[in-house]
Amino acid sequence: MKEYFYKKEYKYMYLGTVSYSFANALIGTFGTVMLYKNGIPIWLILLVYGLRFGITGFITPLFVTISSKFGIAKCILISNILVLFVLI
Repeated sequence: MKEYFYKKEYKYMYLGTVSYSFANALIGTFGTVMLYKNGIPIWLILLVYGLRFGITGFITPLFVTISSKFGIAKCILISNILVLFVLI
């Protein structure tokens, strides 16, 4: 059991999961509320979320290509850290 706790890859995966959950909590809680409170109409908020969904679908194959070179855990951790920087 010790080999699972001390491998660097598993530590990156754990950090990736934690940062992903934290970023999703921030987006879910503050993203839509802040847009609506700043006077943006509902149709524009839906457009923004639709564009985000489309961009995610477009970039996923690129992510798979890059992750095969660097490793999935490092790529997930980097992408979630970038999401946090975009939110701030």
